[in-house]
Amino acid sequence: MNSPVEVVEAINAAWRTGRTDDLASSFAPEMLIVGPGYLPLAHGSDACIASYRDFLRASVTHEYSQSEVTVHEVSDLAVVTYRWEMDYEQRGRRSREEGTDLFVLRREADRWRAVTFAAVNNPAG
Repeated sequence: MNSPVEVVEAINAAWRTGRTDDLASSFAPEMLIVGPGYLPLAHGSDACIASYRDFLRASVTHEYSQSEVTVHEVSDLAVVTYRWEMDYEQRGRRSREEGTDLFVLRREADRWRAVTFAAVNNPAG
């Protein structure tokens, strides 16, 4: 069985390498991405995968790093959080941001799948 951390690592490896089709195996069909104010940005695996594709089409990532991974499991649910820093460019404008990502995962039979993702961004100045 995969672990919650392995699922999150696979998600991040997929978008970082442009292999967004690989996200389908990590997302539950009802996957939800929430954005600022915890408002829904994408609902359903296909819509969530499309949001990753949209980001990659609009962005060039110069640097990305993660740290401070924590995992909390309760029954068939897990919450994975980690801090991140990213230097990226969109429409000719370069930005450096940092924040915390939060994934909620559910155990399904013999594997974990992500059901919710939220990123809390803080400008790094």
